[in-house]
Amino acid sequence: MPKDLCSVKLKRGEYVIRSCNRILAIKWKDKRDVYMMSTKHETVEIISQGSNHTLKPSCIAEYNHGMNGIDLQDQILACFPVMRKYMKGYKKNFYLFDIGLFNSYILWKNLNDGKKQCYVDYRINIAESRLMNMPKPIYRERGVSSVGDAPDRLYAKDWAHFPKHIDPTPSKSRPSKRCTVCQKNKKRKETTWECKKCKVPLHVPECFELYHTVTDY
Repeated sequence: MPKDLCSVKLKRGEYVIRSCNRILAIKWKDKRDVYMMSTKHETVEIISQGSNHTLKPSCIAEYNHGMNGIDLQDQILACFPVMRKYMKGYKKNFYLFDIGLFNSYILWKNLNDGKKQCYVDYRINIAESRLMNMPKPIYRERGVSSVGDAPDRLYAKDWAHFPKHIDPTPSKSRPSKRCTVCQKNKKRKETTWECKKCKVPLHVPECFELYHTVTDY
């Protein structure tokens, strides 16, 4: 702020401005001195605002209106640990990412007026959609020898999907069911195989691979 602007004594409702290089500096007296710098406004326009018809500079009124959205953003993002303050600069990138994610949520709401979704569900959907296209992690076990069989042959046992024959019933030793992928593509074909984890009947190997790798199979 210009030093001479700060030293000016004002009565309530009065203001004084300085302008240089398309930057407007304002001092306005409300209950206390209010200072603002703006690159948007070229001069001060006094407007009436609220039920009490309080007179204030238009730039102050616009700032207060915009801060309502900022306060709401801060209130919502405060629920997530990523908003903690960090001294290390690289960790602040997560703060910027979180603001960008929240802004995308606001845009999504504006583009989808008929849909209602809270911000928590929106974050979860974004995370799940990203994870669908990410390779699964590899967890190495202690004591696994690097010689003999490929050392990574056991890594998928906790998360992978495997085919198996459909369990027999009292009336059928090898029952069959309609393949889920074929049925979606309007093909009436049955299979004796299913996914051990999903419990979904699938032809092996083509339909099995499509079901587990393609969103719209």
